[in-house]
Amino acid sequence: MAKAVELWDKENNVKLSVVDGVLSVNTAEHLTTFTQEYTADGSGNVAEAVIVAGIAGKHFGVQSVFIATDGASGSMAIDFATSTLKIMRTYPTKNTQSVGASTHIEGATAEGISLTITGIGAGKKVFVSISYMIHTS
Repeated sequence: MAKAVELWDKENNVKLSVVDGVLSVNTAEHLTTFTQEYTADGSGNVAEAVIVAGIAGKHFGVQSVFIATDGASGSMAIDFATSTLKIMRTYPTKNTQSVGASTHIEGATAEGISLTITGIGAGKKVFVSISYMIHTS
């Protein structure tokens, strides 16, 4: 029979498990994921927007980002909204998708996450996925 012990570090949103002497660390259990598909307007742009609103007294720790497009030009940017701390950039002339896995980028208290898409081509689509942790500030 397996012997199991679980410990929670709620401040850092980490679960530690020990099963038969093997330690496992799980930070994904407390991730929140935002996903959305956007379509560019006739100018090839998507209006800049805060896609994940900030929360009073909390800050986000971005853990992974995926962004892809069927466009072949322009640029796509994901940033923290007020500090403009850069999270991800993709330039479709070079790459039509970008992955930022195993990252940890923290924003300021109550700071949201914004998306800016320009010049990707009229009617072109963009898919965005952002996984993040919500921390008490």
